[in-house]
Amino acid sequence: MALALVSSSMRSVIPRTGLVTACPSCMFSRQLATSTIIRFKLTQVSSQEDSGPVKFTKSSAYNLNPLMANQQKKKDTPWFQGPLVAGSTLACLIYFTILREESDVDGELAGRLYDRVEGLEKQDLINSIKFNEENGMDTTDLKQRLRVVLEKESRA
Repeated sequence: MALALVSSSMRSVIPRTGLVTACPSCMFSRQLATSTIIRFKLTQVSSQEDSGPVKFTKSSAYNLNPLMANQQKKKDTPWFQGPLVAGSTLACLIYFTILREESDVDGELAGRLYDRVEGLEKQDLINSIKFNEENGMDTTDLKQRLRVVLEKESRA
């Protein structure tokens, strides 16, 4: 059966389903997906009988060396990819950490979040006290800070 699929032409193997594509790139991808090599490999896989689960120590994955599995990927990677990525990263780091001047957005983002969001510090302290009490941790500093926050809130 596998030999018959390989030796026959593509037109006789591909079923006509009425699918019409006007795009030449779609036809190209369809031709790639239905090439004789792929069909031959698929028929080899499907012709094997399913004998149930395979023991891992008897499978080919057991003998696979991870360093050898990545050799093809290493061969396919261009030599200039590493330096190119490193240079791009370095350029971005230099720009955002050294060359870029501060703007008004930076001034807006400066400061504490507790000063910008009303009631956030109080809720955060309550949640931290609850968590620490559940886990048997010390809560004296948190309770003291909560008292200070509540006093500021009652004065305002």
